[in-house]
Amino acid sequence: MKGICHISFEDYLYDADGERVWKFTGTATATYSSGQIVSSSLELDKTFYPTQHVTIDNNRLYKHYFIGGERICTEVTMWNALPILQGNHVGVIHGNASQFVAGLGEQVRRALDSVGYNGDIAYNQGNYSIPGSSQIYYYHYNHQGSVALVTNMVGTLRQHLQYLPYGGIFVDHRTGSYSSTYTFSAKEKDSESGYTYFGERYYSDGIMQWLSVDPMSDKYPSMSPYMYCAGNPIMICDPNGDTVKFVNSEAVRCVSNLINKNSPDYNRAFARKYHRLERSKTVYNMEHVSGDALEGHAGNVDNGESGSIDIKFTTNFGTRTTSLGGFSPEYAALFEEVYHAVDYDKGRFSLGVGSTITRKDEARAWKFAAKAPGTTLRFTNGYYKDYTIAHTFKTLSTSTIANYFLTGKEPWVDSDGSGNMHYMINSNTLDDNGKPLGLYRGLIR
Repeated sequence: MKGICHISFEDYLYDADGERVWKFTGTATATYSSGQIVSSSLELDKTFYPTQHVTIDNNRLYKHYFIGGERICTEVTMWNALPILQGNHVGVIHGNASQFVAGLGEQVRRALDSVGYNGDIAYNQGNYSIPGSSQIYYYHYNHQGSVALVTNMVGTLRQHLQYLPYGGIFVDHRTGSYSSTYTFSAKEKDSESGYTYFGERYYSDGIMQWLSVDPMSDKYPSMSPYMYCAGNPIMICDPNGDTVKFVNSEAVRCVSNLINKNSPDYNRAFARKYHRLERSKTVYNMEHVSGDALEGHAGNVDNGESGSIDIKFTTNFGTRTTSLGGFSPEYAALFEEVYHAVDYDKGRFSLGVGSTITRKDEARAWKFAAKAPGTTLRFTNGYYKDYTIAHTFKTLSTSTIANYFLTGKEPWVDSDGSGNMHYMINSNTLDDNGKPLGLYRGLIR
């Protein structure tokens, strides 16, 4: 009795930084006779990723163009720059090509041996030719950073995509032969496995979770290390599989309320800051804490584990969130700390011992916090309406506020002693003459 069996094979090779540089895929065909393999063969397609800007497969050269971290378009050229894998013809590799090819072939052979395949191997040679004409395809993204539309050079629609909440393809309408491999969260989806490659980890939209444990999982033990976007993919995205982590559900709730356009607390200014952190290569751990956990502070940004940054914030805490202060009890601290985190991400100051954060940095962060939903600008002072500290921060210049953070500000006192406390930007201690001291007098500038 004879039979034929087909087995899919995929092999991925990575560089020292963990970035994928080669992909080999194919189907092995084995012929059986009386239960014994009499012949087997495997032809592998190959894809090479020399940089994030270039991809080369059997028949095409792809050039990717970015603005910041966002892929804007891809130029596709019908050209096989890797016509053979054997021999001395790998022109895009520097150094000894023959030695490189021999080592690469050995790695593929070891991968095949590990799954019990010891038959023949051939490499798809493609249709080698000189570079031909090119087509450029432009990507248009939805609010979560996933590709929604693909157009050509003159704006003609070539592909229309819609997604289920966890990234599964709901609509894939094409008007030509081109089909983008960059889809959900703008990441490459491997057609062979159906998994999406995020750089740090692989993601399966079929089972709606990561395929490996989050290396920062010890920071949030209440959540599964395989969970995607804290179980809230509609309002939260994770472009790299490792960018913004939520330590607890309260942090998810607060951030979601501010970045979800359907939320009554949606704030465009905050959403732009937050999405900047999502696109960062630095890991940010978002955690809601009590004021006691921060030794009386409303929030802080500091160095975390393994090169990550911890963003901790409180709610309903501190004198500035009282009716006299006027700052949002729910979001003021979150606004301030996210502002600081973005400044850090831009390289404007350092953290930890020898931190270079300034009084002006604090002043700008407080002014940003005054934009939070729930901020009030007036309060009742006896029989009169008076301005809150939030109003003061919205109207004063950054330099003036920074100076108050140094010297302090004495409250104006009514004849009945009630006092106008709407400045409230002093420390809890006084100088030797009983005068107030600035809240951030220890900072530079």
